[in-house]
Amino acid sequence: MKVAEIALDGRDSTGADIRAVYVRNPPHYAIYRTDQRVLVHFADDDEDNRRQRDKIAPLSPLRGEVRGLIDGWHGSKYLSFHSKAIRFDRRVSDALVMGIEGSIENAAALLATIKDDIIAERTSWARFYYMLIGAGTVLAVILLALILSSAIAAPTADPLLFATGTGALGAFFSIAIGLRSRTILTNLQMRDNASDAILRIVIGAIAAALLVCLFQTDTVSILQFGDGSLTLDADNYDWRVVTVVGFIAGFLERLVPDLLGKASFGNARTGAPPNSGLTPTSSPAPAVLPALPVPPRPAVPSPSESRLPTAGAPDGDIDGEADRADDEIDACLCDEPVDEERATADRDLPIAVGGVEEPDDGDRTGTAATS
Repeated sequence: MKVAEIALDGRDSTGADIRAVYVRNPPHYAIYRTDQRVLVHFADDDEDNRRQRDKIAPLSPLRGEVRGLIDGWHGSKYLSFHSKAIRFDRRVSDALVMGIEGSIENAAALLATIKDDIIAERTSWARFYYMLIGAGTVLAVILLALILSSAIAAPTADPLLFATGTGALGAFFSIAIGLRSRTILTNLQMRDNASDAILRIVIGAIAAALLVCLFQTDTVSILQFGDGSLTLDADNYDWRVVTVVGFIAGFLERLVPDLLGKASFGNARTGAPPNSGLTPTSSPAPAVLPALPVPPRPAVPSPSESRLPTAGAPDGDIDGEADRADDEIDACLCDEPVDEERATADRDLPIAVGGVEEPDDGDRTGTAATS
């Protein structure tokens, strides 16, 4: 099939219907769109065809990622999604033109930007679905609490069920505040997003009911935050107080888990009392090993000290003691016998210069002479 044969409402070499022709430059190349993707028809000449394929080959991974992100939008029954797919296809065709003309770096940068824009679009829809799923879960929890409240006539169950609904509202309020900064997957992973939203609402409802139970059993007597405090009277459950307690338990995700984390239980087998968990248990001091004795280092006498006479020694022995001390310290070889084989002969010695001039007969004192 030749480049000139690429035409609107025609068919390409694979038999796919051509829905749009973006660029046609016979006999070099043509870029067009089918119902599913954007394609390139390379040059009619075999050499130019191979060269063009080699040019845009590095763009194939990015093209595949972009195609996978918008794949469901081409066949969507909603016109808005179909229009978005066509708009992104137009931008992909511009990147392909840049790649065929030789600007591979700019084409890759444009495809990366297109990919980021598609991910942002899908993340925006995922965030919207996340909020809808959270709101639906809150309504389901409140409806279930109302049904159970009408079915259970126990007066102690009413605060628990009421707190369950307010805890779900508190969790949804927390979600709504941090939704913009919260990491949300794209709408291609809606199962993970839905499970995260539902679990957060359910955890908030359970935490609120559990906190009211802690008040009912006098396990928790006061809830303090900042400069204020909140007390729930076991004899009189005011609905406003229950609302605040349940809302706080659902809004603060770590409140009830931290309370449970600080609690500890005694050993049922040994009957050991439970530890309060509020103060750290003191650990025994580590054993300290005794210090090992260090032997004293022998003192080495200095040359000046070795020459001093010892108390009670005769005066005539001073020189002998000093010589022996010098021998022990300096290891001097002055008094050692000379080895004749190692001695240097007089003829091998260098010529001496300078000296003392012999005195004349009239002057016996001598005069120093230098050369």
